[in-house]
Amino acid sequence: MADRLLFILFYLKTYPLQEVIAHLFGMSQPQANFTIHRLSRVLNKTLDARGHKPARLTEEMLSRLEQETRQDLGIDGTERRINRPVNDLGQRIHYSGKKNATP
Repeated sequence: MADRLLFILFYLKTYPLQEVIAHLFGMSQPQANFTIHRLSRVLNKTLDARGHKPARLTEEMLSRLEQETRQDLGIDGTERRINRPVNDLGQRIHYSGKKNATP
């Protein structure tokens, strides 16, 4: 049981490729796939039965979000011009492939 718990917790924490986790735990990739799906269901049912299942966007989660202080965030996704390097190597490194900006 301890090995199975380690297997599923390790998978859920790191999400490695199934081939990698199969190699680490000494099984084939299809067997790892089957084990992941089976143990995920068991873990979810166990967490739900004990009242420890993670909250999703339920009424409880939405009410918690409403109580949080509002934060204004912005993502700057605009391109900024750089001074064009004089030497040939510097120009090749900084060349983006785009045409010149239209005035």
